[in-house]
Amino acid sequence: MNAPDATATGDRPLNLVVVAAGTSVPSSTRMLADQLT
Repeated sequence: MNAPDATATGDRPLNLVVVAAGTSVPSSTRMLADQLT
């Protein structure tokens, strides 16, 4: 199975950051998500 995950990360890397940061700082994540949308 050829799945270029490393190259596909450029598609939406912020999505992962928001989810990861949400576990630690939900306030900052909410502000970031607001700006992204």
